[in-house]
Amino acid sequence: MNATAKIVSPGNVAASISFKTDGFKTWSALGANDELTVSILDGDPVVSQFARTQGGDDKLLVSGQITYCTIFNHDHVTQFAFYAEPRTKHRFRRPTASLTTFSRIPEQGFPSPQSELPVLLTDNDEDDANVTARG
Repeated sequence: MNATAKIVSPGNVAASISFKTDGFKTWSALGANDELTVSILDGDPVVSQFARTQGGDDKLLVSGQITYCTIFNHDHVTQFAFYAEPRTKHRFRRPTASLTTFSRIPEQGFPSPQSELPVLLTDNDEDDANVTARG
């Protein structure tokens, strides 16, 4: 899994979603009924800067992707994006987005970065952001 954090101005959230194909962190395999809850970007300077923000309209955008191997030894990728506002620093919202999910990676290698995907964000999505992988 890899992720990046950015502070973005209102109206630029969708255009700021991006994905890296390097710098992945690896965890051990999950067995049946196992869970792994991960914390991403602990100690990240951008996240720390946003946490110190008092007011303002800028949003914290966290986007990235998870690459995982199935029990059939096939690599897949799932992208994610979450954002928070200064007044709700501890509550992330999921954008309504057309992100790649459960997509098998071709045997010749990782697909090219898909930052050109059409992404639609709304302010009506009240869901919390949970980053929990289950096996």
